[in-house]
Amino acid sequence: SLATPLQAAIPCPPHRALLVERVIRTLLALVPIGCAALLRDVAKILEFNGLFGFIIAFFVPCMLQWRSVRFCQARWGPVCPSPYETWSSHLSVVGFVFACSVLFFGVSLYQTILDYMS
Repeated sequence: SLATPLQAAIPCPPHRALLVERVIRTLLALVPIGCAALLRDVAKILEFNGLFGFIIAFFVPCMLQWRSVRFCQARWGPVCPSPYETWSSHLSVVGFVFACSVLFFGVSLYQTILDYMS
């Protein structure tokens, strides 16, 4: 489910994992329910919910990659070369992908809001 990658991005103690997962699932369920309560057009509801694709596809993986590289560097020092260490796993590339994702999310949000207003 969508809550699983989001839960992995949120640091929490193991004894709170179930509570955090339930809160995330509840919040994620409120988005389409809230849209359905406010909007009557299904196409517009799907547009707003489609914006969460940016979060799932770009924001969460970028945050996880950033956090895992930082954790590994703090624990074991500079990362030694491995088959998994490629140009795309450097923090500068991750930051660039995250910045582009934020920009594209903003453009999509702007277009969605403009469509809603018309």
